[in-house]
Amino acid sequence: MRLKSKTLGLAGVLAAVAMLVMAVGASAASAVEFHYTGATPTKLLGEATSSQVFKTSLGTITCKKLSIPNNKIEKPAAPSQLATIDYTECSAETLLGSSEVKEPVVAPYNFLATGTVEVVKPIDIELTSLGCTITVGEQTLPKAVSYGARGTKLPVEAHAEGIAWEGCLSSGSEGTYTGNSLVFGESGGELYVE
Repeated sequence: MRLKSKTLGLAGVLAAVAMLVMAVGASAASAVEFHYTGATPTKLLGEATSSQVFKTSLGTITCKKLSIPNNKIEKPAAPSQLATIDYTECSAETLLGSSEVKEPVVAPYNFLATGTVEVVKPIDIELTSLGCTITVGEQTLPKAVSYGARGTKLPVEAHAEGIAWEGCLSSGSEGTYTGNSLVFGESGGELYVE
């Protein structure tokens, strides 16, 4: 009787392991990814559909335009997408006064299909009229963006919070970033997140 109990115990453990392996496999198969139906690799493009606004306790930096000059969609499906964004037509209203901003403001990001955004290199925002620079360092921003409906241009809505920054004799981790944009592939395929 004892041997039978050990056999059933081992069978139960093996069944549990098999179920775990199937669950992990199903989870990996259902992971959220960016999808592109056009020919790859292709140039990734983007444009602002609203002002891009970065707010801190020091003040507000607003940029009217953005572009993605040098990135590509490499594969038809991927869990993340690198995009270095150039912001232009920027201005700043701060506690220290108004300022022009040196352009373009270059921001290297890694966008995850889950909505998380990683700042992969420091972003320097030079306030030329004030003679100082605000730096947003490397960091991960969970739930920073939402993606819209499938189409040849994919809507992206930014709503990042808890952004750490420093510069202009100040620092904080309460920064927010909001703005709407569209991203699309040069070869004309549809983009979607699923």
